[in-house]
Amino acid sequence: MGISILPADPGNRLCEVLSVIPVFAPTLMPMRLAMGGVPAWEAALSVLLVLIMIPALVWLSGRIYRNAVIHSGARVKLADALRPA
Repeated sequence: MGISILPADPGNRLCEVLSVIPVFAPTLMPMRLAMGGVPAWEAALSVLLVLIMIPALVWLSGRIYRNAVIHSGARVKLADALRPA
C-alpha cells in the first residue's frame, strides 16, 4: 500500500489513518514523513501508540509461549494458550 498508493496520492485518507495504527506505522509513517506535510501531532501519536503496543505484544507472546511449552508434543488451541497458567 505504501509503495503503490502513497507516492501517487500523498493525501490519501486511508494511508493517513493506517500510518497511525501501530501495525502499519513503522512502514507508512516514515514514508509520509519523508514526503512531508505530516502534522507533528500525527507523528507523535504514531510513535506513542507503537511504544504502548510493544509491552502489550511482549506480554501476549510470553503468555502464549509459556502455555504452549507446557503442552509440548500436542497441538495447542489459541484459547488454551491464552488461558492463565
